[in-house]
Amino acid sequence: MSQVLQTESDTRNIEEDHWWYYELELEEEGALAYEFLVREGPAIDVYVIEEAEYSEFDEGNRFLYKTAVSTTDSTGTEASGYLEAGSYRLVFDNSNMGEASPPTNAINDVAEVEFQFTLAQ
Repeated sequence: MSQVLQTESDTRNIEEDHWWYYELELEEEGALAYEFLVREGPAIDVYVIEEAEYSEFDEGNRFLYKTAVSTTDSTGTEASGYLEAGSYRLVFDNSNMGEASPPTNAINDVAEVEFQFTLAQ
């Protein structure tokens, strides 16, 4: 695991009931490491979802995700782990799709999320 395939560092304002994602591609087993901090707004979920399963998430259905490298209902943490070869999406979720849910207060609870991730193999 010495070749960095993808790295990103950014701050995003994720509107309530929306999410932001990155597509990840591994030709062989690889390692994903990320950290995030919600600077302002509600707790979020961070999911690593296989590409084939993402449509279930997107359509509001029950979905499977990689629990070892996903974080639910959090305002910030670090996580890392190994992934098998394949296509994935790293999803920063400010909706009620998972464990965390924005407050039901009739206002747009935007999550300002500072994050960085590295994908290597």
